[in-house]
Amino acid sequence: MKKFVLTAVIALAVSSCMFAKPSEDDVFLKAMTLYNSKEYKNASAAFETFIKEFPSSRYKPSALMKIAEAEENVDKKKDIYERIIKEYPGTEYEAEAVYSLGRMYYAMAEDKKAEEYLGAVMGRFPNTVWIEPAYYYMILSLDGQGRQEEAKKLYADYNSGKGYYMYKNRIELAYANILFKQAKFGEAVFAYQNVIDKTEDTEKYIYLPDVYKKLAEAYRKSGNVEKAKDAESAMLKRFPSADLPEESVKAGAVTAVDTVTGTTPAEVKPTEIIEYFTVQVGAFSLEKNAELEKENLAKKGVKAEIVKDGNFYKLKTGKFRTKAEAESFARGKGLKNYLARKDF
Repeated sequence: MKKFVLTAVIALAVSSCMFAKPSEDDVFLKAMTLYNSKEYKNASAAFETFIKEFPSSRYKPSALMKIAEAEENVDKKKDIYERIIKEYPGTEYEAEAVYSLGRMYYAMAEDKKAEEYLGAVMGRFPNTVWIEPAYYYMILSLDGQGRQEEAKKLYADYNSGKGYYMYKNRIELAYANILFKQAKFGEAVFAYQNVIDKTEDTEKYIYLPDVYKKLAEAYRKSGNVEKAKDAESAMLKRFPSADLPEESVKAGAVTAVDTVTGTTPAEVKPTEIIEYFTVQVGAFSLEKNAELEKENLAKKGVKAEIVKDGNFYKLKTGKFRTKAEAESFARGKGLKNYLARKDF
């Protein structure tokens, strides 16, 4: 009898395990697995099922966000975000939903609407992770409305010692494009070069060959064809498979007609002298020693280039508007025996 009872208990236990209802965590993680596998339609259905089964779950706002992200219909997406804003006021979820609406409207080229929501993030949620991307898309939205001066003020505010860094390179690139649009080519050169110097080759949000091309174009627009060619050569050295602009390929010279001035670059008179300071960090009689020092500097996060000057191979890094900026950079990187010198 005891044996029969024991067997029955074990059978019931096994049966309970076999037919136990999946836990809240299990159901949510299953939906997330589908989402991370980019099976968005199935993931959305799984999140909907999760919300029905666990309507009071702490994961519910996250599930709603994922449903909204997976939704292709703009009106339905907007409704879900607004539901989150209504049901979770004053939370990170509201901040994310407000930001997502701003980003959505920017993608739809509705810059004024985007400004409304991105401004709400900046005004009400400055201490959330959404503040930096809000700055970025706000700058782009203002630029899209032709309000470049306001966008530049926002750029300055972003860089005013608030400790922001995640979107720094993307915002610098947006700023460079604004300067270029305003025909401030000398300033654009500095900004494009900053992006190039501070962006890793593996950066997924910035395609560096295009930045090199814009740098070359900014030099060319200012009448400095040689520097434009230098920028293109640097691009090919760093990205050998990149394509040169069409006008740079013909016989190794720039011959295309500028659509703005109606002249070839050879006829363009320099409109401004692009002058800057650079930091020289060494001069070597042997190129291999310069290469070794370049590698050591790279380990410190300093990207340097080797320039042949007479009998020496000189290492230099950065382009700065003033000597003070160049020296500040060198001190900040712990460089020794450096020389802040004027270049152009």
